[in-house]
Parts: sequence; structure tokens; C-alpha cells
Amino acid sequence: MAQACGSDPARFGEPACGSFIGFARHRSGLVRHDYLFRDVQLKPRWKPLEAILAALGGVSDDVRNLLEDDETAHRPPSIDIQYLFDNVIPGLLGASDTPFLQGRAFVFASQFASLLSPQLSGQYLDAAVTALGSPDVPIPVKISAVKTIKKCVYD
Repeated sequence: MAQACGSDPARFGEPACGSFIGFARHRSGLVRHDYLFRDVQLKPRWKPLEAILAALGGVSDDVRNLLEDDETAHRPPSIDIQYLFDNVIPGLLGASDTPFLQGRAFVFASQFASLLSPQLSGQYLDAAVTALGSPDVPIPVKISAVKTIKKCVYD
């Protein structure tokens, strides 16, 4: 997908990729709003957030390239992935009442491991080790946690 989309949103060869980046920019603001102002219970609203994380993770190479281009051109980030890392993902890593979302948070962290600060990487590694050691965490979430460990430690 990286070659099909390129790293410059103004030069995307496929309209779908350009549209997706625009969509992701818009949805990242909605994620911020939804996360900050949601009800205490996450259960009924986890599917849209999981879908957004899956979609962004699916084009993680393009998002990283776009963020690198922004940094090189001294522009503000086109997508505020850091907000997700700092404020959304940490709370989801322990969301045992929504295992699909919890697993997606681990996978998302692994897909963007190269952008994590050492402090956040350590925090995510701790959460992954905790998930692996917990008898209450389902196997699919543990597999996602292993992916996070692999990406944060070996890549």
C-alpha cells in the first residue's frame, strides 16, 4: 500500500488513499472528542474506536511516511497519532471488558512501535507482560500482546 499511496498526500496515486488520509484526520479529532467526553462505560462504543485503530494501523507505513514528511517540511503533524499514544491507547491496554478493543490497542501499538518514545514503549511493554501473566486475559489478547513485545523489543 505504501507504494500505491506514496507519502505525500497531495500526490496520492489512488484517490482512495488520499480520501482515507483525509478521513483519518477527521476521525482522529472525533476519537479525541469521543474519548474525552464519553460515558464511563466504554462497552457500547468500542466498535467504532476499534475500527478506527484497525484502519489507521492498516496504513501505518503511509501514516509514518506522512509524519516523517511533515517533520522534514517543518509542518505540524497531519494526524495526531501522539495523542492516541499518550491519551487513548494506554487506557485501552487494560480494557478487559472489551477484549477485541484491548487486543486492537496492542496491535496498534505494535504497528507504530517505531514512533513510541522509550517511556511509552516501556509502558506498553509492561502492559503486555501484565496481560500475558493474567489468567483472565483471553488468548487472542495475549497474542496481540506478544506482537507488541516483539515490535517494541526487536524492531
